[in-house]
Order: sequence, then structure tokens, then C-alpha cells
Amino acid sequence: MSVTLRPYRNGGWEVDIRIVTPDGARQFRERKRAPVSTRSAAIRWAESRERTLFHDSWTRSTTVDERRFPHYEHSHHGS
Repeated sequence: MSVTLRPYRNGGWEVDIRIVTPDGARQFRERKRAPVSTRSAAIRWAESRERTLFHDSWTRSTTVDERRFPHYEHSHHGS
């Protein structure tokens, strides 16, 4: 995951967000103008957007059954 920030041509900041799902199956890129005016606010906004995009891509890339019934390794202790 990466966030790149650059000055927008008409003022403000452009963010370039790139993410790859954990399984590597999906890559996504979003470039847009940040809805805030300061550099630090644009960075915070971009990092929040990156987390949202990553979470959404992860939930879309897993099936409903995997989300509802995750597989855990159980350790069985002998009695």
C-alpha cells in the first residue's frame, strides 16, 4: 500500500493511492483531489481513504462463507 501526495494544478492536493490485496490477486489505484486544503490534512485524509479501500477490497475478495466461518486451528489437549 502506498500514498503519494502532490500539489494539485489548481490549488489543493492530489492523492495517489495504490493498494494490493493480501493474496496479491487484486491491485487498485485511485487518484483524486483531497477534499481538504492543508498538506497535513490531505495526508491524514489519504491514509484514512487507503485503509477504507484496503478493507473494502479485502471483504470483496473473500467469500461470504470465509467471513462468517473463519478457519481456526484448534489445539486438542489430551485428557
